[in-house]
Amino acid sequence: MPKQRTGYVYYDKKRKTWTARLKYKDELGRTRNIRRQVGNKSEGSILLKKLLNDIDQHSSTIIDGAKLTFTKLADIYRDEKLIEPVYEDGVRVASGCERCGPKAVQFTRFIEIGCAYPTNAAFFERSR
Repeated sequence: MPKQRTGYVYYDKKRKTWTARLKYKDELGRTRNIRRQVGNKSEGSILLKKLLNDIDQHSSTIIDGAKLTFTKLADIYRDEKLIEPVYEDGVRVASGCERCGPKAVQFTRFIEIGCAYPTNAAFFERSR
């Protein structure tokens, strides 16, 4: 029988903050640690219950997505969506982006100027 996941809340004297910590094993058997800064001990207990519930219901992928940054998301999009289609004898075998070249160039420029904010996105639209 596997060990019950509970986690704990402690006061970090060095940072002078309360921290909630949860240790568990993911689907691949790797040990994962989740630490979140909280306002007080009771908030930490509530957060731990929520995290445990999320892990039990949805697996650990929901936890990985909680810390996903714009850059990492952009990398995933580029690797999975902006791929050239594969043709054999004039027939499309593997799906891909039809106009992948221009879209990839636009996407690269979008990332370079850092369009994570609406003002930058407006600048990007004007600069095309």
